[in-house]
Amino acid sequence: MPAWKKIGCGVDGSGASTNALRASAELARQFDAELVLVHVESAVAEALLAPPLAYGHRTAATEVRLSEWSALAEKLRGMPVRLELAWGAVASEIVAFAQREACDLLVLGTSAKHTAIFAIRSVAAHVIPHAPCSVLVVRQEGAKLQVPGSSGANAPVEPGPQSTRRSGGTR
Repeated sequence: MPAWKKIGCGVDGSGASTNALRASAELARQFDAELVLVHVESAVAEALLAPPLAYGHRTAATEVRLSEWSALAEKLRGMPVRLELAWGAVASEIVAFAQREACDLLVLGTSAKHTAIFAIRSVAAHVIPHAPCSVLVVRQEGAKLQVPGSSGANAPVEPGPQSTRRSGGTR
């Protein structure tokens, strides 16, 4: 089992990122690892404002959410966590965060329910090939990944032996 000493977790307020936060806090507790959360404000959302101005324009609701994420992580982890903020292209900023922080593990959430959606739109899919560390992707509660062309049109991939079955032959 790896000896994770620093775990990074991307948070954006979605159900999937909340599940990732919970998983990362539990892993940090189990491995006695430091937990650092990262929230990236998308460059697209604030395209007309320079980064320092964009940070200054966070709403009160956003500030409350940031505090809530930290509080939840600290409660689950059992000790203080840090929250880092970044501004820009989300996947690139998460990779830069993992490099800067020398993370041993990066935990991200996804709500993608189809492999094509995961490959095209998922931040996690864009982080994985560039991350300087292992990446754990946590699905949104109840989501089952659909794989086109598998037995049964768009059959869900279940954990366990069924998910390792190969098409077009026997083992």
